[in-house]
Formats: sequence, C-alpha cells, structure tokens
Amino acid sequence: SFRPGFLLRIARAAPCMAGVACLALATGSLAQGSAATGSPDAETAHASFHAFAATWIDGLAGDARTERERSRMLRRASGGDAGHSYRSIGEEYDIRLKETGRASTPYVGILRYVEHRYECSEPAGEGCRRVDSSEITEIFPFKNGAWVY
Repeated sequence: SFRPGFLLRIARAAPCMAGVACLALATGSLAQGSAATGSPDAETAHASFHAFAATWIDGLAGDARTERERSRMLRRASGGDAGHSYRSIGEEYDIRLKETGRASTPYVGILRYVEHRYECSEPAGEGCRRVDSSEITEIFPFKNGAWVY
C-alpha cells in the first residue's frame, strides 16, 4: 500500500515511460478518488504523479538531445574549430507525493533529478566530458484534477 511522503527512485527505462498514453491512463483514473472531497486517494494520486513525472522527464531529455544537436549544427555552420557544450538529464529520478490538507490543492508532487553539463573539444561532438552536475528539484501542485507546472 502507498504511503504519502514515500520516496520512489525511478530509472528512466521504467515501464511507465510510454509517455502521454501512460499519463492519460493515470489521469483518467483520478475519478476514483473520494467523492466527499473530490480529490483522488493517495495511491491514485501517486500513480498519476508517477506517469506525469515520467512524461516530464522524457520531455526534458528530448529538449537536452535537441540542444546537443543544435549546438553541433551551429558549430559546423560557423566553421568554428571550437567545441560546444550541452546538457543531459541523469538516468534516474526521484518522486515524492505529499498531502497538503487543503481541498484546493490536496497534493504536491516533488520531482528530483540531476542535470549534467558537458563540454566537447571537437565540433562533431568527440572529446566530450562532464564538467558540471546540478541537482534539480521541481514541485508540482495537484489542482482541479491535474498536475500543474
């Protein structure tokens, strides 16, 4: 059984990585919550946040891949000999669900992940090394039946 505040570490290859389809399924199940309060039970909210976080992380990872390719293209187009830098999202992330006690926002979801920054010595992307890592924490309120950014 799910316990609010319980930390769950997830690898990006988790089964819920189907993205939007998984999010839609989890969001659709929110109607199973408490009829008296109109909010989902903690287990349903946690499943929904798990799906939301997986989709969010997939989007961030896609943005990072796009940034890396854009950086490479700009270096090639400018004819520069210098390398480039890009960011990447770590392979694991943590989620936590907290009950707020407020009807308008019954839960907040906390997502933690690591963002790495790389520098490459060659325009084509060879010679890349990690130069920095930052731990990122994002908090998403659950309002009107959905996770909000």
